[in-house]
Amino acid sequence: MRSEEFIRENVTKYFDDSNVLITPAKTDKEKKKVVNAAQKIANGINPAFIAAIYDTTLLGSGKEGIVFTGEKLFYKEAFEAPVEIDLSKVVEVEYLENKIVNSKGKESIECDLVIKLEESDDIKLHKGYVTDTLKALGDFLNELANEVSETVSTDHQVILTDCSDEAILAYLKIVTNFIKHDGKVETKEYVSLAGLIGGLQLGDKLSDELRKYRNSAEMEDNDSLISTLKREIPEGSQSEIFQGLVNDLILTTPFEKYDEVREEEYFKDIQEKLGVTDEQIDVFIKKSEQDKKIIEERTTDKEAKKMREELAGIAGAAGASLAAFGVTGVVVGAFGELGLGTLAFATMSTGGIALAVAGITTAGIVGYNGVKKLSSSKTEDSIIRQTLLQEAIKRHEMGMQLMLSDINYITKRIVDLSAKINKSDEAREQLKKLVERLSKTNNAINHAKQDEEYRKRELILSELPETLEVEKLNDLLKQNINGDKFGMALDEVYNYKEGENRINEESELKNLKVCKAILENIEYYKVATMANAKNVGKKLWSKLNN
Repeated sequence: MRSEEFIRENVTKYFDDSNVLITPAKTDKEKKKVVNAAQKIANGINPAFIAAIYDTTLLGSGKEGIVFTGEKLFYKEAFEAPVEIDLSKVVEVEYLENKIVNSKGKESIECDLVIKLEESDDIKLHKGYVTDTLKALGDFLNELANEVSETVSTDHQVILTDCSDEAILAYLKIVTNFIKHDGKVETKEYVSLAGLIGGLQLGDKLSDELRKYRNSAEMEDNDSLISTLKREIPEGSQSEIFQGLVNDLILTTPFEKYDEVREEEYFKDIQEKLGVTDEQIDVFIKKSEQDKKIIEERTTDKEAKKMREELAGIAGAAGASLAAFGVTGVVVGAFGELGLGTLAFATMSTGGIALAVAGITTAGIVGYNGVKKLSSSKTEDSIIRQTLLQEAIKRHEMGMQLMLSDINYITKRIVDLSAKINKSDEAREQLKKLVERLSKTNNAINHAKQDEEYRKRELILSELPETLEVEKLNDLLKQNINGDKFGMALDEVYNYKEGENRINEESELKNLKVCKAILENIEYYKVATMANAKNVGKKLWSKLNN
């Protein structure tokens, strides 16, 4: 048995499970504890390599106790320096209790834990009183020395692109199998798959292999592909990546079919083999529903934060890892049905991976405070929505590039087969399938373009004011050499000269873009004009009179 597996399976057998944290951390409080333990107990190690923590502090801060990695154990008492133990060198551990009599004849019992190490001096842990912690640690280490055949530490916070090419291929082939297994690939499914693969920005070798795979009738056995994942993905990250894979399977499905797909035997077979529960799938679907609502109902950040807090609570109860939303690092379900499935990720200075920007919890959203404002046009009340839209547009572009490369690939194959058309019935059949495939790919690109147009429009609308401050605007236009032309362009969208003064959301996208550029050019959002000052003065004078 490997050391990390032993630790995860046995740590609560020896230590009070209410004080044990088995990574990965699922809540902000747990993440903070992991970082504290890494810094205060484990001599500043990368927290991503911590397998478990036994916290002995009264308030659960994680600053004292025991930290377990696959290779090391760190033990720290209050006001004492941490003790580091190499697990691969533990030979035997002895727990001793000694009766002590002081000068007044009063008896007390002290205890020692003697850890015998291979080719190293023994380590002795001493307490002036009997403590269950030392005895439990001794029993734990003795069993570990007998049962563990390999001590190794793995990063528990990896994402898919951190893994081997074999793991990436297996992961994406399972997703490809899923949309191909019923013999018909729907346009929305293909667009989602293109966005997923295109967003990963894989190297030429992987891209070519996947292109051949998705454009053929070939389907490798899922059992073999899952075995590859289990072999190639670090043990500590398997839970998150397996949950992420099931989440991606759901998100390749058109939104209205989520409840149907979860009942399909093909899907349930993969779900079961990856160890993902129905409750966790409920969390993935709820996340997609929230993102759809944020986009379509133009939800403010205040509302979105409340939704994310609710989701975090449900995810914790279901054992769903929030990191699963970011396994592929892309907005997988943004295509077709707005099932925005993934969060932006940022690397922390501690070496771990933290949910950032479009965060699940309040703490994650607070991370926005240090991020450059996405738009200077409105108050920061829709940054989560703007981020989702920007990510979706970005992935659409990557997905369309991938689909265009598919068209080139299919066209080349058609040309090659055309030379053999008179010689082989098989060649004619292959040619027919390739032409059908070419048509489907072209339809998928057109579908993606429509979706991209919608998202670009929504993004620009989120950055433009609903109405204009006409007096301020006129003041700014008078100071600009192109003021008359700019005014005409703005009136085309707002009709402010006739007194209506409300944005026409059905305006052509190019006109909306022009308005955005003009308002930024004349510094509409940040310049205090004379008209502006007059308005402020009037309001202030009115208040003073009242």
